[in-house]
Amino acid sequence: MKKERKRKVIRSSRKGYIPYYLMAIIIGTILIYIKLKGLPLPRNLLITSIIFMILLIKSTEIHRLTHHYDLTPHTLEKVEGIFFQKVKRMNYGSISQLHLTQNPLEKLLNIGTIEIAQFSETIRTDIKNINKPKELLHEISKMIKREE
Repeated sequence: MKKERKRKVIRSSRKGYIPYYLMAIIIGTILIYIKLKGLPLPRNLLITSIIFMILLIKSTEIHRLTHHYDLTPHTLEKVEGIFFQKVKRMNYGSISQLHLTQNPLEKLLNIGTIEIAQFSETIRTDIKNINKPKELLHEISKMIKREE
């Protein structure tokens, strides 16, 4: 029986895009307020605002889906793009340091950024806005220790 390679895909959390979602909500709220108060609202402005809100939400989702990280048994891969894909592969044995960065809001939302440094200190990779970053940090640490 052939052994299958296990691959875990990690994507940025939607919680990391909260500022963008708030911007869309604020614009929508302002438009609703203007309409309810009967204030003049040019049709072009209304259409442009709605298109902007839709594009804002769609672009965050597209970014989330086209940028992900794959944890395989022997490597960590950073994958970007759909049609023109760029893959950065790091062997666990070449990783020298892991750093977790969280500001107070990120701690509250349980998201964060893990910075990965390889033995050549000039090569660094960030895994940004991920859910449960401490769990991922421990998982990567286990993979590094297993490779030693």
